[in-house]
Amino acid sequence: MIQHLQRIFSQISLLEKTRLSDEQAGIVQTISDDLYSIKELLEGTAVVKNSVKGSVESSLFQGEEENFDEQNTGISSESVSRSVNVLVAEDDSINQLVIKKHMEKFGYKADFADNGQDAIEKLKSGNYDIVLMDMQMPVLDGYEAIQIIRKHLPGELNRIPIIAITASILSDASRKCLDAGADDYVPKPYDINDLHEKMEKWVAKNGESVNTKSVNNMNKQSNDHEGKSLIDLNYLNQLSEGDDEFSISMLSYFLENAPAVIADLKQFYAGKDWKNLRNVAHKFKPQLTFMGIKSVFNEVETIEQNAASEKNTDQIPSLIDKTEAVCIEAMKEIKRELDILLEKNQ
Repeated sequence: MIQHLQRIFSQISLLEKTRLSDEQAGIVQTISDDLYSIKELLEGTAVVKNSVKGSVESSLFQGEEENFDEQNTGISSESVSRSVNVLVAEDDSINQLVIKKHMEKFGYKADFADNGQDAIEKLKSGNYDIVLMDMQMPVLDGYEAIQIIRKHLPGELNRIPIIAITASILSDASRKCLDAGADDYVPKPYDINDLHEKMEKWVAKNGESVNTKSVNNMNKQSNDHEGKSLIDLNYLNQLSEGDDEFSISMLSYFLENAPAVIADLKQFYAGKDWKNLRNVAHKFKPQLTFMGIKSVFNEVETIEQNAASEKNTDQIPSLIDKTEAVCIEAMKEIKRELDILLEKNQ
């Protein structure tokens, strides 16, 4: 987990702030000191006071050493009869962070591949019980990777259970995943209870005895908003389960990353680089979901679809403008929430 967070913050440090507007750059600058503090946490060189438990912890995540609250998660240490090895094909670092947290909670061991080709190579050389496959990745996407696994890998490898994960909101998304050869499908953001039950079902069907024990549903999102807030952190709070350091890392990542995403959307549209425009929009959707910025999710989805099809591209500039305007205001709210958490954990 710590390695994945370190990758995130190393990527953040390379962002070209010169591309940002004055207002955006100002917001980014105000959190730079906070990011250094978080980096110290990752490296174990700083300690944080947990105000709820009254204890001091020395890292953002303890991996296998961390004891999760069984009453909150619904998973006990006896939930799984033996360790399940999961291959996760996912190119986005922030999504890897969230999935790894959930796999640890399930008692599973997760290994990550950054694209479909990497997943195939790992599958050939590793020993996995199930695959979680993001369907839209660089180099080789999930659809192609699944087809290669089903048609060309030898023996039991071509029958390994595969659960497709996609952020597409199109009505035929699940059918396309199943047609490609996936055994099952979950949308992004997934319901953690649904994912856990499906993983256990398919591992058991593949010959591994897994004790079925459901997880409390943490993904019942409320549509209620206070006032005219542009963010809804209910989903993030459910994911974090009171882990302030996890929330701090997610909020900080969005504040650093969102302005660069907007700049990239503008740049790729100006250059008519439809492939990269689609990829940037696709990767931005989960970040909007984690922050609960629902008012422009459809706009970003439309940017992705129009860029992919190279149709109605004249609509894209106005969609980018709306996304930028909403994100600038949402970032102010996110910065306030981040300040509260940092003050609480000083």
